[in-house]
Amino acid sequence: MYALIYFMFTPALQGCRDHTAGHHCHICAPGYYGNITGSISDCSLCACPRGNSKSFSPTCVLEGINGFRCDACLPGYEGRHCEQCSLGYFGNPMEPDGSCHLCDCNLAGSLNNDCDRISGQCSCKPGVTGRLCDTCEVRHILLEQQCISCDDDCTGPLLDDLDVLHRVISTLNFTGIVAVPHGFMSNMENMTTYLKESVHTSSVTTQTMDKTSEQLSEVFKDTDRLQLRMTQVVEHGYNVQNSTVGSLNKSKELMGFIETMQTTVKVLIEVAKSLNETIGSDIQLSDRALREYQEDVSSKLESMSINGFNDHYQNATKNLK
Repeated sequence: MYALIYFMFTPALQGCRDHTAGHHCHICAPGYYGNITGSISDCSLCACPRGNSKSFSPTCVLEGINGFRCDACLPGYEGRHCEQCSLGYFGNPMEPDGSCHLCDCNLAGSLNNDCDRISGQCSCKPGVTGRLCDTCEVRHILLEQQCISCDDDCTGPLLDDLDVLHRVISTLNFTGIVAVPHGFMSNMENMTTYLKESVHTSSVTTQTMDKTSEQLSEVFKDTDRLQLRMTQVVEHGYNVQNSTVGSLNKSKELMGFIETMQTTVKVLIEVAKSLNETIGSDIQLSDRALREYQEDVSSKLESMSINGFNDHYQNATKNLK
């Protein structure tokens, strides 16, 4: 019974109307402002900012008699009614459906990350353009994170001539001219545009190509020295191979000679044995015959020693050195 009476006479439990809140519906609900007098229009919507269907602050507070101030602007918004963008943001929240966005400036091409709060234009470095400072200006090209001018003493006059030629071609009136000349001039214009772009590219890459050429020259010198060294190694290898083959041939020749000498020695041994047997069998030879036979054997051995062993010994010693 008491619980029912409490429910009937407690405004918070009965529910508040007309954008009011609190235990006694005595304040405006979040997102609204005003003085509670009992009227249905006491609480008004927080317009943060006015004129925009979106609200960039969930709450506001009463300020003055009929005024208000937005007290919780979202990141990127500021002002009494969150009507302007903060530093680093751009846009116009005062426009219908307007909002604020990050500047997002290109760090390499901009002076800082701040931009115009309305247009969003970033502060660009010299030679750089674009809202985000992410594009090189005409006659500039990006090189090592910088926009370098192509307008030097060499490339500049050529680009000027190409611009003049392009303007002349653009002002020509081809009305009533047959298709062939018009096609020729159109091709000429395309070639001019292509040549202009090529000159831009070539003028910018000259510094890079010079550096690359120097590096390639050093590499070429290194490979040239390596080739010379390899030639010397190969030539030495050929010499070693030829010397080895010569030594092998001489060794084979010496082996052949030794085998021949061994055969000859064997024959002489057999002859000596036969001589001993003959002497032992009481076959009487004259002293003169024995002396002649002995002298003949000594002469043969001496000749073999002089003509064979000495020459082959010297050749073998020379080849083995």
